[in-house]
Amino acid sequence: MSREEMETRRLAAVLMLRAGVQQSEVGRRCQVSRTTVSRWAKAVRAGKSLRATKSPGRPPKVSPDDLRRLFEERPSWTGVQFSEAIYLRFGVVYHHDRVGTILKRLRGPKYKRRAA
Repeated sequence: MSREEMETRRLAAVLMLRAGVQQSEVGRRCQVSRTTVSRWAKAVRAGKSLRATKSPGRPPKVSPDDLRRLFEERPSWTGVQFSEAIYLRFGVVYHHDRVGTILKRLRGPKYKRRAA
């Protein structure tokens, strides 16, 4: 179930609760436990939002600006070369496959590598 679908389910539950439907019945209709419905009701009473939030994920080891500056020194990096340069400059180990996705993002959508 996507974040948006879960949000829709939570908001529908709140509407049912406001209409006077019992928590156990709301739980059955939304296919969640009564405890979950109780937690949602408590959050709403406390003025908290039940909207979906974006998960921030893990912070990057090297800032995007630092990667961009390093990339601009030589836009024709290979994954292995860029991985080594990142290690030498920042002391951070990135696998060359991961670096490949970083290079794709830095190069933009129109870049196609020439055959050697």
